Formats: sequence, structure tokens, C-alpha cells
Amino acid sequence: MTKIILSDRTLNILKIFSGINPSIILKPGKVIQTLSEDKGLYAEAEISEDFPIEIGISRLKDFIKILTIQKTVPYVEFMEDHLVISHGQSKLNYVFDNPSYITSAPKGRPKGTDELVSFTLEWNDLKEAMATASAMGFE
Repeated sequence: MTKIILSDRTLNILKIFSGINPSIILKPGKVIQTLSEDKGLYAEAEISEDFPIEIGISRLKDFIKILTIQKTVPYVEFMEDHLVISHGQSKLNYVFDNPSYITSAPKGRPKGTDELVSFTLEWNDLKEAMATASAMGFE
């Protein structure tokens, strides 16, 4: 069992990815990927956390709400078939969803897709853009 703290950066990336696909499969390692359900949009990001096992999350926006509902930093403990999410003294067991029901990105860029746009976005620039979008009512 592995216990990690999810950074604000990772939580924001997951929030952005939830706009591409409402579900996600988090694979072992430090790279998270998403693929739109119509397979027309692919995105990936390198994160600082190292996920030890594969987990399926079918309702990504709800999962993010659970992680950010309290002001305290969420600790996530990876178990065989669920996560234990801890905020201070409170704990919640979050059972994984079956990955076979989730449209997931293949390892690496999907075959047959051309890279139309590739860029590196600095963390501070992303935070500013997200704050501006939120202030304008776009989420």
C-alpha cells in the first residue's frame, strides 16, 4: 500500500482532463493521459506523483470534488481495489471503476494521430488562465 499527497497541479490537470473525458484510467507512473470519447482529442501531462497501480474513475468531476471538498491536503492511499482518501481525521474509501467501461488513452499517443499542437505550459500561466476562466464563469 502506497500513500501519496496529490499536488494542486495534479488536481488542476485532472480537472482540465475532465473537460476532455468525464472518466479516466490512471496508469502506474508519473504520466496521466486522456482521450476524448470520440477519440478526436488526446492529452497527456507529466506529474510529480508516481501512481503505483492502475485505477479506473468513471466520474472524474465527482472524484475531484471529493479530493478538494475540504481545505486540508488530501492524502491518497492506494489499496488493491480502492483508494483511501484522508483529510485530517476523516477517511473515505473510493472503490475503483472497471477500466473496461472507460474510454482510455493507449500508452503513448494514439496510433494514426498527427500532432497538430504541442506546447509546454508553465504552471503559473495555467493557474492564471484557470483563475481568469473561473472569474468569467467558464469551468
